[in-house]
Amino acid sequence: MDYTLENIKTLDRGVNKLFSSAIDDSSNKEYEEIATVVTSKARIQSYAWLGDIPSMKEWVDERQKAKLEDYKYDIEKKDWETSFYVTRDDFMFDGLGIVATKVETLNHAVNDHYNEIVGELITANGDCFDGQPFFGEHELGEFVYNNTSGYKLTKDNFFAVARKMKGIKKTNGKTMRVKQTLVLHALDLEQQADVIFKSALVDGSTNESYGKVKTKVMDDMAPGTWCVIDNSRPVKPFILQITKKAEKVDRLTQNPLEGKKIYYGIDTMDNAGYGFWQLAHFCDGSGSEDASAPVEAPAE
Repeated sequence: MDYTLENIKTLDRGVNKLFSSAIDDSSNKEYEEIATVVTSKARIQSYAWLGDIPSMKEWVDERQKAKLEDYKYDIEKKDWETSFYVTRDDFMFDGLGIVATKVETLNHAVNDHYNEIVGELITANGDCFDGQPFFGEHELGEFVYNNTSGYKLTKDNFFAVARKMKGIKKTNGKTMRVKQTLVLHALDLEQQADVIFKSALVDGSTNESYGKVKTKVMDDMAPGTWCVIDNSRPVKPFILQITKKAEKVDRLTQNPLEGKKIYYGIDTMDNAGYGFWQLAHFCDGSGSEDASAPVEAPAE
């Protein structure tokens, strides 16, 4: 193909067509399993509403107005970008095969980015809407809950975590009915998790935990650690806030005929934060946890 401005404009259209067709590929969107995707038009988005979990009440006389707890939790957008280039030789002699590969890699980079910033929330353990570390002690109503344990990954310990999660109550005293739908775990626990959750029989006996949850390896989790998730609700344990999607590829080189490289790039505005701590329970695998510890303790 001749290296002309008209042909370069044709390349521009081809790059965007390739990118648009690949961006919706769901094979690399792991973040969707544990994070609620929120579209925001603001630089800073407030999530104070996470402090009030709605529940239905009998309507006897006047409607009861919900009282929002005095929380402040904001997620501020961050700017991200990446780029690639096409050489004049690629353009003239390669038949644009390498360009298609680079565009597919660009699309993969977007979803990898979302996977990374959501996954990092688990290991970072930053503060959530109540001002406390996401994995730690939380006061809710008259009780204090702790969504961390020292359990190692075993069948019995999974059920112990499930009991703790099921014991969490809303401020009205009723249980949240938390489910256990997904276990995230470190790479070194993959074989063990398969035995616990994917084997119908263990040592010739019925395995009560078979099929209870899906499992997923999280590459960045520390060895021995695992986390039980309820991802069945509209608001998941984590939030991916997208202010600007990567919807098109921009040609960054304004005068491509003056050099031997044409640069293309994308940019996004997004960030990740914490949703409901009640829907996640982290275990450090140390073996220090006493399975007989009470589920809840009165707040002081």
